[in-house]
Amino acid sequence: EFAKRGKTYRDTLDVRLTAEKVAGGSFEEFFRRYVSGTNAFPYVEVLALAGLELRERKGNRAALGFTINRDPSGEARVAGLLPDGAASAAGLHDGDKILRWNDVEIPRRIERWLAERAPGGMLRLRLQREAKELAVEFPLDGRAVTEWQATESHTADEKAKRIREGLLRGVTQRRAGAAAP
Repeated sequence: EFAKRGKTYRDTLDVRLTAEKVAGGSFEEFFRRYVSGTNAFPYVEVLALAGLELRERKGNRAALGFTINRDPSGEARVAGLLPDGAASAAGLHDGDKILRWNDVEIPRRIERWLAERAPGGMLRLRLQREAKELAVEFPLDGRAVTEWQATESHTADEKAKRIREGLLRGVTQRRAGAAAP
C-alpha cells in the first residue's frame, strides 16, 4: 500500500487502518489498549482460544556484570560495568582492553558462552589498562530470568484446535454447512 506508491505512513494510525482493511473490522480498541496504551496483553486468555497454555519457568543464568564493546578493528573493551557486580569488585574498569579470556581468544558469541556456564563459575581475563597488563579473576554473577513457553492444552475443544492449526499452518477449514464469513 505505501511502499508501492512511494508514500510514507503515519505510524500506528496507518498500521491500524491497514489491519482493519485486511480484517474487515475495527482494531481501534485493541490499538488503544495494547499498542498506544499500557495495558498488559492478555496472553493467557488469547492463547487459550487457540488451545494453548502459557507456562512460566524461572531460573538463574550466568552474567558477566559488564558488556563488551568492540571497535572497528575488533578490539574488545569493558563497558557498562555494573558497580555492584563481581567484575567490578575484582577491579575491572570501563575501557579496559580484554586481551585473553580464560587463556584463549574472546568468544565470538558471549551470550552462548554464558548460557553454557553457571553463576559462580570463574572467569579469568587478561587486560590492558593504559600501558599495563593485568590479570583479573572473578566469579560470574547470576541473574534471574523468566522464560515463557506456549504448549498445547490437552483439554482444548475442537474449535480451539482448529484455531491453533490455523495459526500454525496459516490455513483454516470450515465445518461442513458453516456459512462463509
